[in-house]
Amino acid sequence: MWFRRYGQAEIARCPGRRRSTINRQCKRNCNSWERGTNENINGLLRQYLPKATDLAKVTDRQLQAHVRALNHRPRKCLGFQSPFEVFHPRPPG
Repeated sequence: MWFRRYGQAEIARCPGRRRSTINRQCKRNCNSWERGTNENINGLLRQYLPKATDLAKVTDRQLQAHVRALNHRPRKCLGFQSPFEVFHPRPPG
């Protein structure tokens, strides 16, 4: 059931939750802008790993190559910088 997946702290933060009932469904808060970014990354992953791909046959070396390619791809949400450039900025000079 849904409340087994969340700890008591999550249940306590449900807006509008009554103390007498616990069967009221509470979804985790997600920001609307997070969903689009997540779906975009899923689509980019499908370029390298189509839906029918057997992941047991994908080697670690292949997977690292896909990760490297995605981490060096510029993103609009990052001001057209790659995630690698954002997390590893070049020193000035």
